[in-house]
Amino acid sequence: MHSGIEYTVSNFFLILFWMISANLIFDNKYPKVITAILEIVIQFGFWYLFENVFPLFSALRFFVGFALPILIMYFFHTDKPLFKVTASLLLVMTVAISEVFSIALFSIDMDISSDLFTKYAVPVYSVFTLLNLTIISTFTAILMAVKKRTQGLIIEKQWFMFILFPASQLFSIYVWYAQFVKYGEYDTKKLIAMLVIDLLADAALIYTIRLTASNTELRIRSEMLEDQVHSQENYYSHLASTYADIRKMRHDIDNHFYAMEGLLERGEIQDAKEYIHKLGEQDKADVSFSECRNTVVASYLEKKREDIIKAGIVFDANVFLPSDLKISNPDLICIYGNILDNAIEACRNTDNSKVTLTTKYKHPYLTISCTNTVPGTMKEKKRRIPELERGIGFTILSSLADQYDGQFMNELKDGLFHTEIILKDISPDDK
Repeated sequence: MHSGIEYTVSNFFLILFWMISANLIFDNKYPKVITAILEIVIQFGFWYLFENVFPLFSALRFFVGFALPILIMYFFHTDKPLFKVTASLLLVMTVAISEVFSIALFSIDMDISSDLFTKYAVPVYSVFTLLNLTIISTFTAILMAVKKRTQGLIIEKQWFMFILFPASQLFSIYVWYAQFVKYGEYDTKKLIAMLVIDLLADAALIYTIRLTASNTELRIRSEMLEDQVHSQENYYSHLASTYADIRKMRHDIDNHFYAMEGLLERGEIQDAKEYIHKLGEQDKADVSFSECRNTVVASYLEKKREDIIKAGIVFDANVFLPSDLKISNPDLICIYGNILDNAIEACRNTDNSKVTLTTKYKHPYLTISCTNTVPGTMKEKKRRIPELERGIGFTILSSLADQYDGQFMNELKDGLFHTEIILKDISPDDK
């Protein structure tokens, strides 16, 4: 039934679409161009072989034909295994849907007759190729966005559950296709409705994946905000205690003046100076981060400073932060929390450990940078949420940088790990 140059060319373009999509979505073991060429050559070679080995409508041909590109994508790319399988299955599903859509466009008599593929080969295979290009391009763009948004936020067990959905769809389409081949009957309206439902269901799956990642990120941010609340309580308690001390000192101010006046009248100048010096020390409020005008961030940083010092780490901070930034306090806390938590964990196994935190503001950009020592051999750090993969903090930081039209960078060099995030001072709602 299927033969001729048009059939071969349409399958070549299908394989081309698949592998270009894979190289856009996944990370590569080898250079992208070389990887794409190898994948196309291998897939096209096996397809040509299958054409002469398996019967046209055999179950083995159906599943092997769809399993092979998944295996090729799996081998040549370095993403998380179950993400590769899920994304590959979704790409393969687009081909199955395109093929069934093509069948639905023609009458039953034409579909089961070889005339459709001989007399009308160019339009039939052109429609099939165009449908493939449209659907694969759409899914590729969506999957690229989903990967960027969810990387590191979804555990393997969740990806496994996501795999079951497109796999079951693929099996359902095979069952329908086998029945069509056997009996040669279908209702066009019902068939199109089934395919539309499949596409909507795939879109719902992708939305669910993104929503799952967002919930995980919110869980992490919630933990940090709880940290912020506790640190603010400690900060304001400290301020209240300091204020009470100042009121008490002012209550006794007359006595202090009287004592100094007596010392000066007796000519005891040096004793008067020492008395004034001690009084001045009493009157000072021990508040760190004086250049940080944002009290919420200042209280949080004070708490983190205590944690760093308790861990035996030298902490050097120079934080200038205006009080009227449009960047939200929860986002700032999330940034400082992730950066400093990573720095503390890295420093725990090093000698002469040190963390240097710098924050600068030059309208309209805020730059937060941190440098910390690292051990000779990096050890597995304790995860905020144990079942999640490492690097989740960097995923959140990268997302925040995008949200505020900025950039996120990190670099390991000469035994020091440097992290920097630049944010534009805008409200995300104003973008």
